[in-house]
Amino acid sequence: MNYSVKLANVNKLCLSCFYTVFGVLLLTLIWGSGIAHAGKVYYEKAPLTGSSPGVVKQYEVKKGPVGESQFKEAEKFRLEKDYRRAETYYTQSAELGYGMAHFRLGQMYATGRGSVRSLVEAHMHYNLASYLGVNEARTAMLVLEDQMTEDQVEQAMRRAVRYRERHNL
Repeated sequence: MNYSVKLANVNKLCLSCFYTVFGVLLLTLIWGSGIAHAGKVYYEKAPLTGSSPGVVKQYEVKKGPVGESQFKEAEKFRLEKDYRRAETYYTQSAELGYGMAHFRLGQMYATGRGSVRSLVEAHMHYNLASYLGVNEARTAMLVLEDQMTEDQVEQAMRRAVRYRERHNL
């Protein structure tokens, strides 16, 4: 019996098992980090959105601690009625592409809490929140349009487009 051939076959089998186990561990790590899922989200939603990088960024930011933690901090200040500090944290969260932060900023600008009342700013933030998947933002934006002139609506739309370009949404 040729032991060198058997040993070579055993080595190949061990190497094959190693690569399989390594591959499974690597895929598990990639899936756990959210990279694979972000790719899946991109693939599934790209045809629906027209601008899929915003979808993937929203997923990554929602999953990541920074956008969400800033939003939670802002919510805490909003509940304490410290609107100035809430606005600061909402703005930081919104700049990271966190949709609900844009929605809250829209509410703040629409009511004048924490800032000067500005229907144009409110509309812009509702528009961005809607773009980032916040369903109630679309309704809020349409309600707001009843209080605005055509020029104000157009200005808000232009500002939203510029904001998306500037922040890669």
